[in-house]
Amino acid sequence: MGGLGKTTLARRVYEEKNVANYFDNRAWCTVSQEYDYMDLLNKIYSQVCGKEIEIGNVAQELRKSLMGRRYLIVLDDIWSVEACIELNRVFPSCDNGSRIVLTSRKESVVSDSKHICRLPFFTIDESWELLQVKLFKGNECPKELESIGIEISKKCGGLPLVVGLVAGLLGGVEESEKMWQEFFLTLNSCAEFREGIQSNDVIKLSYHHLSYNLKHCLLYFAAFPEDEIIKVSYLIKLWISEGFIGIKKEERVEDTAEYCLNYLVGSNLVMVSERKYDGGILSCVVHDLVRDFCLSEVKEENFLDIIKMEDKLNLTLKFTPHQISFHKYGDNEISNELVPWNSSIHTLLGYPKLNRRDKGAKSSFVRIK
Repeated sequence: MGGLGKTTLARRVYEEKNVANYFDNRAWCTVSQEYDYMDLLNKIYSQVCGKEIEIGNVAQELRKSLMGRRYLIVLDDIWSVEACIELNRVFPSCDNGSRIVLTSRKESVVSDSKHICRLPFFTIDESWELLQVKLFKGNECPKELESIGIEISKKCGGLPLVVGLVAGLLGGVEESEKMWQEFFLTLNSCAEFREGIQSNDVIKLSYHHLSYNLKHCLLYFAAFPEDEIIKVSYLIKLWISEGFIGIKKEERVEDTAEYCLNYLVGSNLVMVSERKYDGGILSCVVHDLVRDFCLSEVKEENFLDIIKMEDKLNLTLKFTPHQISFHKYGDNEISNELVPWNSSIHTLLGYPKLNRRDKGAKSSFVRIK
């Protein structure tokens, strides 16, 4: 199930110092439901060899580079047996301690693996422990809040993702037994006739607690391709250009935008991918389930249209939203003249099927008028 912590666990192991030192080469690649085989191989090759391949057969070159080396490859969020077979044939069988780690929501995909780790749901105690860590950052929970805190933890259904989102909501509530009781009643109303609150319920609840501009900031993540790591500097420029960030006296608009991002991170709706040396956020990403919610919401609100084009663009399309994101438009750059300047479209974001091997998604063009 999504939200159990598969990627988080795999990432912790991947970044563990002893693990990193044990292998000659490591590569992390997110596959997802929709993937481009050659693009994935290029991403793995660039991590293994420290450079991009310019010409030649990337599968053959990657295999050659890994031959005789002790390597660790993580294929995160893989959805089909076909994808698993297609990618696995590239990696040489070296009896030297090399490992390929898969994470998947589908057991059939990993059924042939030598070792399978099935993540259990959190117990109530584990959920309560995580909730305290998120809320009190190592400090003790006030005794009067323990009883109601445990009841709130029960409602999280044993999903770490839900615990984090609930903690994000609870962080804005006064630390008193009365206010936590009221919050608990709110959760009960969301999970009526069910044993526990579902992921989408708490994402929706978190979304509705956001201010108007923060809602737009969150929904904008739907414009990016699935599982893309997004550079904060680029994201902030887009938010500002779109007019999502309010201008305040004696405060730089970039600082206000960073505050908005930190608020979304604090609400556990956005995850930090990489931080700067000073603790600032360098890149970020959203969980698949949060992105799914954003995709549904932008469609319902007519906020953004995402067009996935593998062949030719249908020029007869009637564009009604103010923002459009084009994904995978052939192998070439997306023309900046797809939509006339006199149309009602405010923004065009283009993500062609190119090798974006740098950390952080960036569109091939942005048009904001």
